Amino acid sequence: MPLYVITGETVAAFVAEPANLPEDSLVIRSAAELAKADLPTARLVALWNALPGAKKVAKFTDRATALRRLWAAFEKLPLADGVRTAPAAAKSRAPNRKHSADTARGPAPKSKQAKIITLLKRPGGATLDALTEATGWQRHSVRGVISGALKKRLGLTIVTTAAKDGARVYHIAGAGR
Repeated sequence: MPLYVITGETVAAFVAEPANLPEDSLVIRSAAELAKADLPTARLVALWNALPGAKKVAKFTDRATALRRLWAAFEKLPLADGVRTAPAAAKSRAPNRKHSADTARGPAPKSKQAKIITLLKRPGGATLDALTEATGWQRHSVRGVISGALKKRLGLTIVTTAAKDGARVYHIAGAGR
């Protein structure tokens, strides 16, 4: 079970407690510990606003909502080299529509977005035609999902190359190659 280290507005998840923690760090192992930490509401807002992909808020409805949303977001931080992190300076453009905290974790397992990710993880990647056929979407919609949801919101690195027949082949960098 990961533990979360809060330092300033930065949250990092670790498998084991790091040896050298700054003095002002707070180690959290559960939602109950987060509630007991008695962080000021302003700091909870700052933590939320520093999470990548989080829609910026000025305040939360109440403390319980803030704690619930933060804990859910902590558990969904992307894993990188055995350590999950959320940098304080992460820039994100919040979409112009309302999102729940659930959007931070990625697509639902059987969604069309998940189908696209599966196809992009294949060793040969996928052409735009293959992606449109799998989803039933138009070409511009698939390109929009790749650009918006996959690259910007989920932070995936999508690489495109030209196939011998001139078609563009998309794949997720490092996956299946």
